[in-house]
Amino acid sequence: MRNFKIRSTTGVILLASILFCSGCTVNPSESPQDLDNSLTKIWTGPHNGVPAFNEMTLEDLKPALNQAMAINLTEIEKITNQSTTPNFDNTIVALERTGKVLDRVFTYYGIWSSNLSSPEFRKIEEEMAPIMSAFFSKINQNQALFNRVKAVYENLGSSTLRADQQRLVTLTYNGFARN
Repeated sequence: MRNFKIRSTTGVILLASILFCSGCTVNPSESPQDLDNSLTKIWTGPHNGVPAFNEMTLEDLKPALNQAMAINLTEIEKITNQSTTPNFDNTIVALERTGKVLDRVFTYYGIWSSNLSSPEFRKIEEEMAPIMSAFFSKINQNQALFNRVKAVYENLGSSTLRADQQRLVTLTYNGFARN
């Protein structure tokens, strides 16, 4: 039972982090030639594509995770290195658009974790857990990124953002402030 609770808690934290770091649009900076791993490839087909389950191999998982995390950190760095004043579009929307490659890889990761677990997968999972934890800490504890989010949050009173946009700013700010 204890192992189930740990695994469930880890899954919830992982899912929350994925949702925090991903949005709903494809990052135009992704180019198919840069994503040579079968797990990182842009999905094709209707409804923004579907995962290529017939191409997924466990051997691709670790390199895909490492590649996707590196891409995500580069996307975050682009946000934090901006010299422009933080606003909804260049900070909050930009943050929502990060993590597309990682989101795709985590789809496969979740399948192996939930349905196709094996001793080989559990070894990768054990090895990658501290690496993924450090990755999420680099984002959630990124002071420059938090400062940009905080600046947008602190200007909500004088902004012309819609209610849903204000809610997104508040949720994003609270996600950082609580970390």
